[in-house]
Amino acid sequence: MMFVRADTVLEVDRVSKLYSRSPLESQNRMAEIINAAFWGRRFSVKELQQREFWALHDVSFSLRRGEAMGVIGLNGAGKTTLLRMLVGQFPPDEGEIRISGKTAGMIDLTAGFNPRLSGKENIYLRSATLGRSRAEVAALFDEIADFTELEDALAAPLSTYSAGMRMRLAFATTIFVDPTLLVIDEVLAVGDFQFRQKCLERIRALRAKSAFVFASHSMNDIARFCNEAVVLEKGRIVFKGEPEDAIRHFQSAQGSRESGAPQGSEAPNKLGDQFHESADIDSVSAAWADGQGRETSAFRWGDPITLKIDFTLRRPAERLNIGVPIWRAGEESLLSALSTEQNAYALSVDADGRCSVDVAIQSGALPAGSYEAVLAIVDGPKYLYRQPVKTFTIEPHAAPRSWGQFIIPHAWSKRA
Repeated sequence: MMFVRADTVLEVDRVSKLYSRSPLESQNRMAEIINAAFWGRRFSVKELQQREFWALHDVSFSLRRGEAMGVIGLNGAGKTTLLRMLVGQFPPDEGEIRISGKTAGMIDLTAGFNPRLSGKENIYLRSATLGRSRAEVAALFDEIADFTELEDALAAPLSTYSAGMRMRLAFATTIFVDPTLLVIDEVLAVGDFQFRQKCLERIRALRAKSAFVFASHSMNDIARFCNEAVVLEKGRIVFKGEPEDAIRHFQSAQGSRESGAPQGSEAPNKLGDQFHESADIDSVSAAWADGQGRETSAFRWGDPITLKIDFTLRRPAERLNIGVPIWRAGEESLLSALSTEQNAYALSVDADGRCSVDVAIQSGALPAGSYEAVLAIVDGPKYLYRQPVKTFTIEPHAAPRSWGQFIIPHAWSKRA
């Protein structure tokens, strides 16, 4: 195994991964791969079959010790496929991955656990899957146990643990491997605040001797933690560079899409399949606009943002209200919601049933990033309309470095 640079930990060299929606096509490809390996030939895809597609295609980058590579992209862009190949869960179909030293992955933190065993027994079980001997785990056990803060619960079966307790156990078991390459997929977004900070501190301590590949929907984490980032789109790298440049590229591409829905099937469906439009409402439109009333979906941090809403009712309403829940792009947890009911705002409808209303928000309360929203119009408990609103973005270059879901306006002063 030869690296271009002596201090290189990871080289991803023109790596591709092929998937098929047909089991028969998958079997045929597997036969080709096995046949090529048997005769000592390099497997190469000459032509895609009917239901095949590249989950990852021609991806290349390298990392040295102390470096962290961020991976940005929509759901389905190829992030998890790349990470799973880096930890050896399956090989690339084309290209080569070269790694120097020990690799640990934080992709599915609960994989390798047995719910019938105790927390202590699961520490030994998961550690074995990461390549550690029983003697090595015994020497580190007290340190791992202290990090989990689970105390007597370590003697209880894993089936009695909450999701947060399992996360603590899994993180502590993995992080004490002291890997040369650590692969992380979104796990820093879970857990209570204090334990999350403890995990981040442990990861920072590894930076000098380890390299990191970090996939996340949190642009703040990418900007804070990584010194380089790639943007994946349909399995290909479409941008590579400084984290904030990569974030800007990703958000610009999101903001320029013409579809009014939040990225179709690639974005999480925040309300399942419950999008709805009744026969009692017509001509609904919702558009983001700047301080001058010009329609746009891209804003500079601190600029006013307005959502212009228009619709026509086909019958009188008894208790008309509008709600606009908002999420960070790609995340499932609700960020906040705009609501006429919350503000005690009485909606008025013209004689012909038309209603035109604006809701203004200050972007200074939101960290830079992409945001998704849903417009919900209700009459009492009945939904008249519930559909996605176009994704909007807040440009990062004007925003201060921030932590958490919101930016709370505040001022510092020296006390005499």
